[in-house]
Amino acid sequence: MAEFYLLILFILFSSYFSGIDIAIYCINRVRLQYKVDRGIRSAKIIKRLLEDPQALICTVLIGNNIVNYLAAATFTYIISKNMSQANSELVATLICWFLQRLYRRLFVRERRTHFFTPHRQVSNFFHNYSFL
Repeated sequence: MAEFYLLILFILFSSYFSGIDIAIYCINRVRLQYKVDRGIRSAKIIKRLLEDPQALICTVLIGNNIVNYLAAATFTYIISKNMSQANSELVATLICWFLQRLYRRLFVRERRTHFFTPHRQVSNFFHNYSFL
């Protein structure tokens, strides 16, 4: 049962890192500078982080990769514990890959667009992966 909690925790951390990744590119620099000038502490911290964008992006992407690896390893453990076949690792990897792609495509990355409609995104997702 603890494995399921760990899996959910890793998926939430992956969402967090993906959200930071999106926020870095979507931040309004003029508004940020205005808030820095007004003395808002959180704006000052964000401004300091954005002074070295390569280090910030690298940190976010490395964090996201580590969390995704841990989520995949935890999911593989859950599947292999409940499945007695020899190829349980392959099954777990494919299921985890598909679920992470579906989650990111539908809920994380596509929310940044102004034309987000769940129906259109679901149909686009299955159209993109129709070769499977």
